[in-house]
Amino acid sequence: MALTGNPFESTLFDNQVAGFDTSQIIMRRTNQQTAKNWTRDYHYSATAGGGGATYYGAFAPDMIGLVIIAQPTNRFGVAAKYGIETIPGNMEISRVAVHPQAPRNSASRIIAMACRQYHQQTGLEWLFSYADTGQGHHGGIYQALNSIYVGISPPLPGYLIDGKAIHPRTVVSRFGTQAWPRVRDLAAAMGNELIKVPDMNTAKHTYILPIGNRRTQKCIRRALEQHVKPYPKRDAQNLGDDSNDTGETKRDPE
Repeated sequence: MALTGNPFESTLFDNQVAGFDTSQIIMRRTNQQTAKNWTRDYHYSATAGGGGATYYGAFAPDMIGLVIIAQPTNRFGVAAKYGIETIPGNMEISRVAVHPQAPRNSASRIIAMACRQYHQQTGLEWLFSYADTGQGHHGGIYQALNSIYVGISPPLPGYLIDGKAIHPRTVVSRFGTQAWPRVRDLAAAMGNELIKVPDMNTAKHTYILPIGNRRTQKCIRRALEQHVKPYPKRDAQNLGDDSNDTGETKRDPE
């Protein structure tokens, strides 16, 4: 397994679990192939997302968790929506997944480590992330880090092409439009069946994470004061909930 980047060591846990010595965690950058393998086994999406991302692996000494920080699909969406375009940031924590045997609170702790490294390496001052209600997530892993909750996005339609999910931006890239039914007809002319599925992209909670020094963190919190909302509570009936701080890990890894 080829790894890149300098290790960053931090004592996180006092206990041990099978297969791990969690008295000390080493966080370091890893590569895309490792991220693909890890998310395939331990993330509900089974994907690592697109390229251009930074991959952080937590090791104890075997790998115990993964955090991916990536360019968002809408480069200016969150920054513009909440009026913080002038503060360097606007990158997305797009994947968080820990091993099923990792101790409670592992996800929040490795996110904190990844954020610290990312700030040191890039100078960016804030990140954001979503908690997907479609997976029963309410964002407990971000609440544990005192992240700023700014609300929930509405569900949006999605697309299936020849029976497989396709991102709306990929639809535009491939066919030049999302206008319906024109895009359906364009797809058909190219030999594809495109189906529009209402509410396919489920509502998502949005969290903003200041990751810089205390001064810039205070600046970001002041700038977002008018947008801050109370933390959502978990649904006790939803078995997919992330309240046990397992990140976005599959419940039953293959």
